[in-house]
Amino acid sequence: MVLSYITYILFFGAAFFASYKYVTYMMKNTDVKLTVNMIVASMINLLVYSLAAFGWVLHALQMNEAVIFNGIKLGFWLFLISEMFLITTMLYKYRKNEIMSNFEESWKFTKTNSLKVYEGLKKVRKISPFS
Repeated sequence: MVLSYITYILFFGAAFFASYKYVTYMMKNTDVKLTVNMIVASMINLLVYSLAAFGWVLHALQMNEAVIFNGIKLGFWLFLISEMFLITTMLYKYRKNEIMSNFEESWKFTKTNSLKVYEGLKKVRKISPFS
């Protein structure tokens, strides 16, 4: 049973690695935009997730319903974590300057306008009939 879980988890690791390699290869060797590459990489991840979940159901049918649902839940969370990590990594790798400049602008805006927003909220709270 433990070997089944290890194989299942390694399958998701291989899917992440394949998606990561696809995006890095396509960004180096083609002029295709990052968004298109990320959509294709997400579809690769989804395809491998679907195949792994199908294989897990076929394998776990011999055991117990709880094993089936636990494997599907594990796969779902691994898929979400893999997608978030892939998107975060690719955005950081290829759009680092853009993201950092947007963050700095947002931070500057927040610092300059936070007192104004706070004062505005205090006025709304005084006017509000629910307080």
